[in-house]
Amino acid sequence: MVTRPCKSTGIYFLIGISLASIAEFRFKLKRREIMLFDSQEIEQATASKDEDENSQKQQFVFERVYVKESSFKSPNTYKTFKSEWKPEVKIDLEIDVQYLEEILHEVILKVSVDVKSAKEEAYTIVVKQAGIFAVKEFNEEDKDVLLRSYCATVLFPFAREEVAHLVTHGGFPQLLLSPVNFESLYRKHKDQMKEDGSSEGGVVH
Repeated sequence: MVTRPCKSTGIYFLIGISLASIAEFRFKLKRREIMLFDSQEIEQATASKDEDENSQKQQFVFERVYVKESSFKSPNTYKTFKSEWKPEVKIDLEIDVQYLEEILHEVILKVSVDVKSAKEEAYTIVVKQAGIFAVKEFNEEDKDVLLRSYCATVLFPFAREEVAHLVTHGGFPQLLLSPVNFESLYRKHKDQMKEDGSSEGGVVH
């Protein structure tokens, strides 16, 4: 038995529990806490392992980039060169995704540039910049974002370079397209599709 002093009287009194019982209780409590802790650790470790395995299975590879189409037209070259150069530039962007085979997809970024000066058609450019991407083990929503947003971002610098090359070789002042936030365009396009009740992707402006 255990005796402890009473603070009010200073008298020792007996506590009706043995040291052996206290030790056994503490041991059981400690053992139970350890078992609960181990169970939580196992669950966390299992979840973490599953996430790691899924992420390891996911694959996104930029296989190849190429120009699928490139055209430059200047129907009023002489008039344009004679007049003061005051360009009005209109740019349209279109993204097309084609399934090839297995995990391979072809993404085509079409850039259309229409430039007028003094109300005359100066030149028109159409560039279809394409790339082949391997996409594996992504859900449909994430895959759509990758192909129509991220891949377009990857392809755009190549298309911009091609446009600049065509303009310069066409004899006109240099034209450098501004960076494009394809993620923002993608979100706006998806919202518009929901409003229209459409399920097809493609054109963004």
